[in-house]
Amino acid sequence: MSKYSVGVYSTEPADWVPDNGAALCDEVKRLPEVPVTINPDGPAMIETYSVRYDWPTRTGIIMGRLDDDNSRFLATSRAVVRR
Repeated sequence: MSKYSVGVYSTEPADWVPDNGAALCDEVKRLPEVPVTINPDGPAMIETYSVRYDWPTRTGIIMGRLDDDNSRFLATSRAVVRR
């Protein structure tokens, strides 16, 4: 849903320090997998959301977890925009 980036700037030169991306990827791979529900139904907790303003209809994109079994879901909503 998003891409993140950071820039660190300085007027003092410094030696390059490589990242530990491979170790971080390995750590993420060891995390437990979360089941995904294709057709969610029932009470849930929203974990994150985003809004697409550039689509023909303003659309909410929602990621959350169902209370019943803790599975993750993705849902969308459409807003009616009156001008």
